Amino acid sequence: MTNSPDSNRTACPVCKQPVEATDLTQDKNFPFCSHRCKMVDLGKWFDGQYRFTNDLNEENE
Repeated sequence: MTNSPDSNRTACPVCKQPVEATDLTQDKNFPFCSHRCKMVDLGKWFDGQYRFTNDLNEENE
């Protein structure tokens, strides 16, 4: 889902449900739609499903 200038909506990175972009200090799950989706994403990091493709010690050219 793309953001239009008059919309504060985005899509949850896990389930793609619309998420209202509100005050980030009040919504602890943003950019996710729920605590469940937030934990699913964290689990993917722990399982190694997300990876950095470049060596972090290399400087960008």
